[in-house]
Amino acid sequence: TSFAQTPPEVRDHLSYPKQPNFFLSFDWFQLLFETCLQKTMSPRIYVALDETGMPLGSLMCGVPRNSRLRELVSLSNFYTMEYSASLVGDRPDIAAELIRFIGAERPKWHLLRLNVLKNTGEVRAMLDQMQKEGFRLHRFFQFDNWHIDVNGKTFEQYFSERPSSLRRDIIRREKKLASTRPFEIKISTQDGVRLVGIVADYVTVYNHSWKQTEPFPEFIPRLAAVCHAAGILRMGVLYLEGKPVAAQIWIGSGPKALIYKIAYDEEYREL
Repeated sequence: TSFAQTPPEVRDHLSYPKQPNFFLSFDWFQLLFETCLQKTMSPRIYVALDETGMPLGSLMCGVPRNSRLRELVSLSNFYTMEYSASLVGDRPDIAAELIRFIGAERPKWHLLRLNVLKNTGEVRAMLDQMQKEGFRLHRFFQFDNWHIDVNGKTFEQYFSERPSSLRRDIIRREKKLASTRPFEIKISTQDGVRLVGIVADYVTVYNHSWKQTEPFPEFIPRLAAVCHAAGILRMGVLYLEGKPVAAQIWIGSGPKALIYKIAYDEEYREL
């Protein structure tokens, strides 16, 4: 019931990169809880161990503080990209075992609510086990997942395969930008780019964009710091005459690169 008191071997085996999916890692769940969720729920961390006491997997859950029901929910919110059991290796049987344990807890849970699930082997094992434990399943749609398999293509190959109208539009806008005034793009991985400075510039852009102000202002700076330390952050900011006007955050997670956040200053919309 505490991230701080979780045994070191559990933290070690379930942290990135031993857990190659950053969004299922101990690092991610602790970050999300401490910056967003601790006022509304208490953590409930289930861990499966082998006979030597080493972790095989975990299910990071929470108990809402003000619910009238005995309710167990996924440790997730609108910042979450996906949710599932965090496993050491391909072990859907461990995911099922975690659900079996939850189903056997007494007093029984009235409601088990898991958000942002994907159609994976471990998720299917979890759902099958829920039915075996007597839960009635109610599936509901939450999101589309747009992706492209790049298969080792260069950027030039990727760009050449885009629709001609899109290519023309990008080239035209790039020329317009270059002819307007001097611009520069800084990326978090470049030599001499200070993380604190580029994060502050990202926040400046975001606060001048069309998007709602971040409800949890500590989240993005903490996320950037954790991902930067892990070597998976790609935060880029575009400057016009030194002023930050557009920004993107990408996160590398295993073999995937995820576009996490994008924003631009509304004043420069025409560019």
